[in-house]
Amino acid sequence: MTVDISIIGQGKMGQALARHFNKAGVSVQVLGREQERVQGRFVIFAVPYEDMVSLIYPNQDHFADKIIIDISNPLDYQVKISLLPPDQSASLKLAELFPHLTILKAFNTNFASSRLPASKTPLVLLAGNQPSAKDQLTQLLQQAQFRVVDMGSLEHSRDLEAFARVQLALLEAGQTELLQGFAL
Repeated sequence: MTVDISIIGQGKMGQALARHFNKAGVSVQVLGREQERVQGRFVIFAVPYEDMVSLIYPNQDHFADKIIIDISNPLDYQVKISLLPPDQSASLKLAELFPHLTILKAFNTNFASSRLPASKTPLVLLAGNQPSAKDQLTQLLQQAQFRVVDMGSLEHSRDLEAFARVQLALLEAGQTELLQGFAL
């Protein structure tokens, strides 16, 4: 069987994404942080930002023909501030460190929270510099019952990370109805 998506990370987001894709009939490989063979054309890193570099670095050659999807929000979750300067984002940092890899930003504004009922067609905001990769991912996401909005170049990943901080504040304030379209 061909695997469409590999998800590295078995936390709430990794599990929620795997459930959604499986329900839609999209083949998924879910991996821990061990160095298992990534089979999917699309690789979702559902791990904290701080762990991504150490997972990608020793496997750069293997990821060269893959489309990497960064879902991270580099936050200090205690005080809800970014771990990166305002002119940076996790995705931009990855693209800088690994310029030969295809990096997209998506799912960082989606939630897997027991406080939010899952949406049948969650909205996914997408940013990236490779139009072909964005088109391929958009097609797969639409097949999997996601609504997709292309936010533009990878430069907009900064905006997506800032928007995620606003969403977290809304979630903590109990304003969950405003976030239901982003729930997994």
